[in-house]
Amino acid sequence: MNCEKNPNLTIKKASKNDANLIASLHTKFITTRTNSQPNIIEGQYLIHYYHELISRDDCLVLIAEVDRKVVGYASVVSNQGGILVNLALKHPILLFSSIKSNLTSLNYLFVKLKQKITHEVFGGKWKGGPTELRSGYELRSIAVLPEYRKVHVGTCLLNHIIQFCIDNDWFPIIAWVAIENIASQRLFEKVGFKRAQLVNEKQGQVYIYSYSLRAQGKI
Repeated sequence: MNCEKNPNLTIKKASKNDANLIASLHTKFITTRTNSQPNIIEGQYLIHYYHELISRDDCLVLIAEVDRKVVGYASVVSNQGGILVNLALKHPILLFSSIKSNLTSLNYLFVKLKQKITHEVFGGKWKGGPTELRSGYELRSIAVLPEYRKVHVGTCLLNHIIQFCIDNDWFPIIAWVAIENIASQRLFEKVGFKRAQLVNEKQGQVYIYSYSLRAQGKI
């Protein structure tokens, strides 16, 4: 799938063979955000995490390529899928060793781990946002290499995710964006996401953004 705004950019669905590469890119973003280097255990967990997402029918992982180089990725997952629960059951040692070994660098990935597991096991009884948003699909990650930003990579990734969700009736789509992350807020609003709620997290305030066909006037 090519991007009209950038003819050198290709968006495609990730395969299981891409899990290692996506985990490596994720590690780079963790390092940039936290100024700490994830260890081997954390790296292995990320590989299993993305392999799980890519393998599931209720998740979508896309990668962005420029001249056959992967420069970004995005993932959207079902809030009802029990993904983290499945990972904990399949790889308990990796999961908990990873959390214990370096909480700082894994904060980006596990900031809502307790909420998610509670939600997935007990049917949505967590306080992570409006009730109507809890049963939808969450944009779990979107990231672009710094040198490829501002050339429509993020926009094209989001547009392809939105179109896939339209085709498969995956709604609403929600995204969590830190209140200080103005660039991401502008990106989501540019493609049609609406700000739904401000949530107080331990790490700071976070906006919940939502995309639905009703909000877009398409139903």
